[in-house]
Amino acid sequence: MDVAIDLASRVPLTGNWVERFRQHAWNSGRRFRAFEDEIDWPRREVILALKARKRSISIQSWFSFVEMEKERSFHYKVLLGEPREIRGELIRAARTREQ
Repeated sequence: MDVAIDLASRVPLTGNWVERFRQHAWNSGRRFRAFEDEIDWPRREVILALKARKRSISIQSWFSFVEMEKERSFHYKVLLGEPREIRGELIRAARTREQ
């Protein structure tokens, strides 16, 4: 099952958000190879929780879902969100690709 998600921060990304993300990463007890891995940890942590160690679930970014070319037989189901808005976004992206 492919799941497309669009993550947004619950807290405003103002001030020294990079340091807050790094601190959260270190407080989680994990160690990271690179700076980018530290500041990406909150996003990665959410994805891991959504997957719940299920190999049958593939989490995709919302952008990749909207922008990918879809065959005519493509079907999707909206689990959370406004179906009309999502359909409109998919139609706009398809029209942009056709131009």
